[in-house]
Amino acid sequence: MDETSLTVVGIGSPFGDDQAGWAVIERLAAWDPPLQAEFVQSKAPAVDLLQIIGDAKRVVLVDAVAADLPVGSVHRWAGEDITRVSSAVSTHGFDIGQVLALGSRLGLIPQDVVLYGIAVEPAACRPTQPDISARVAGAIEIAAARIVADIHGATAVPLRPVDDSSGHTSWHASFNGSGD
Repeated sequence: MDETSLTVVGIGSPFGDDQAGWAVIERLAAWDPPLQAEFVQSKAPAVDLLQIIGDAKRVVLVDAVAADLPVGSVHRWAGEDITRVSSAVSTHGFDIGQVLALGSRLGLIPQDVVLYGIAVEPAACRPTQPDISARVAGAIEIAAARIVADIHGATAVPLRPVDDSSGHTSWHASFNGSGD
């Protein structure tokens, strides 16, 4: 993946850990040296995602995801695997996989789409949670670094990649001495 016609979309809401996608976009927008990409925050992908990515040749999506994964771990899905991934909470209307599946059926999805997800606990994404949790905040830099490496075609990252039977790769780093 290179930076030619690259759109990076942070998906989220202003609530707790659901801000993770937005925080990664903010970090990438401030990256030094600057990345040649369009950075967009979306809080309603059911409404605006297909329009946002429609003209892009390459798309990176970043979102909080609820799954049976360690909170704060960073995961990457590509191709058809993305449509099987559930977004964090219903604040988006429906999940990213559904939006992309619809867009694919309509011929609106670029060939090169990657989803980076930061695993969250759904309860930490409620309106009563104003701040990102420490574990998810710790994943922001990991996700940003992994996305930059992916954009530049790097194969080595300073994290421990873990492949599993679901067909995606995740990266784990120690947080406060625990290495989940």
